[in-house]
Amino acid sequence: MKAKKMYLSVFLGVLLLPSCKTARDMVSENDICGEWNVVEIQGEPVRAQSNPFIGFDTKKGRVYGYSGCNRIMGSLDLSRDNKIELGHMASTLMACPDMELEGKLIEVLSTVKNVKRAGKNKIALYASDKEPVMLLSKRFSVVPLSGLEGEWNIVKVYGDTLSTDLEMRPSVKLDIADGRISGNSGCNRITGELRSDETVGNSISFHSVAATRMMCPDMETEKNILSALNSVRTYGILENGNLVFFTAGGAVVLELKRNK
Repeated sequence: MKAKKMYLSVFLGVLLLPSCKTARDMVSENDICGEWNVVEIQGEPVRAQSNPFIGFDTKKGRVYGYSGCNRIMGSLDLSRDNKIELGHMASTLMACPDMELEGKLIEVLSTVKNVKRAGKNKIALYASDKEPVMLLSKRFSVVPLSGLEGEWNIVKVYGDTLSTDLEMRPSVKLDIADGRISGNSGCNRITGELRSDETVGNSISFHSVAATRMMCPDMETEKNILSALNSVRTYGILENGNLVFFTAGGAVVLELKRNK
């Protein structure tokens, strides 16, 4: 009798193993909603400095992103059993020196049929159930706007790391309650208005940003910082805790590190 119970337990355990694995792999609309960096395509790491990404808007049923050259967009249909269907992908028509990555990315997206978890903050897209054709990692997370309160050092502008040799470290102070931004551009003091669109979870923008008029040896950094601030429309928090600001099109214009 005991032997029969043991065999039954083993048999049930074997049956449950696949279902447990399937449960771990399953994703919901909330799981994939947001923007994802393209890490691998058909097993090959993506090392492009242009940082291609894919965004899934499950509420509006659309997919969008950046191919490394052009903006891309299409329709999205996600079913409960991890089936995913991406409609015809359209793109802007800008010509770039290297179009190979874009061509490969769009071609692979057209074959996608399934989506599964692939570890912490990662998902994989499949053309079949065998091998993933694209690996994606979470581009950023969103915290309440109040979580941005405080002082931040500017570490990157338009993707370029700022020199640590600057006489004054560029930084901003975000006063969420009063809706103000202040700080310095590495040369002059800056002030402006901070706004947020409540209909967009990670909305932020700066208005009437002005600077004092002192002349400094490096005015290019200040010019780029002011230009970037005026283009900001959304924000996100990277895995390393840094704050990033995006344009309306999703391009990163500023990266900041909290001043502790």
